[in-house]
Amino acid sequence: MVKYDRKLIGGIFLAVIGAFLIAYSQGWISIPTGTSLSIAEKPGERIGISISTNFQRSIPLSMVAKGYTYQWRLDAKNTGTLKWDDSWVTLRIGVKGAQVIGKAIKGGVISVEKCDYGEDVVQCREDIRDEWKLKISYDGGATWQDPPCINPETGTYERVCHISFGPLGAGQTKSAWFRITVPANKKDGVYPLITNLMAQTGTEHGIMYAIASKVDPLFVGTIQGDIIMQLIGLLALVVGAALIAYSVM
Repeated sequence: MVKYDRKLIGGIFLAVIGAFLIAYSQGWISIPTGTSLSIAEKPGERIGISISTNFQRSIPLSMVAKGYTYQWRLDAKNTGTLKWDDSWVTLRIGVKGAQVIGKAIKGGVISVEKCDYGEDVVQCREDIRDEWKLKISYDGGATWQDPPCINPETGTYERVCHISFGPLGAGQTKSAWFRITVPANKKDGVYPLITNLMAQTGTEHGIMYAIASKVDPLFVGTIQGDIIMQLIGLLALVVGAALIAYSVM
């Protein structure tokens, strides 16, 4: 009876794991990740911020195939008690092998890229607008449009896209969907996708800011990672089904 139970439980476990790996490698399910921050203003009041990204592909567990299009959802949440008067997102992709460091700006610290040319410079960024063909959707991917990528302060395109999220009440969440097409001529390697969410609100003590950053490594290469994951998932599914069948015979 003990052997029967172990085979049955083991078979069910392997079958579930196998099905999960296959579905995950195909992009049918995804795992959201994110960061959050909360800053106290005074007892009972605080400005809070949270950012998460939810990919429909298996990032970072498998390669991002060249020439393929990938999309993800970005959720910006006001986790504080104060309404945001304004909020916005900046999106950038660092060149292959670029490091990600923190840079102090007015209101806090954002994440930026660093390479041999320096830090937070256009030479260390990929052409996210024209080469990677970044698109944005506010209706879940039903319609897509070009994002605003002109720096509002300089009036130039510096390979950073600036997306306005506007005011957001306490406890509310606003989402946007993004997609990129990996250029076919890109070299294999890691390209950091850097997202910074910034919010501001006016208080009796002046303007308060909150910043949350998210970095998703894009492992550009072949589709090999997905294939390996599918094979492992299929093997686990087959073995699990065999154990279940054997245990009930």
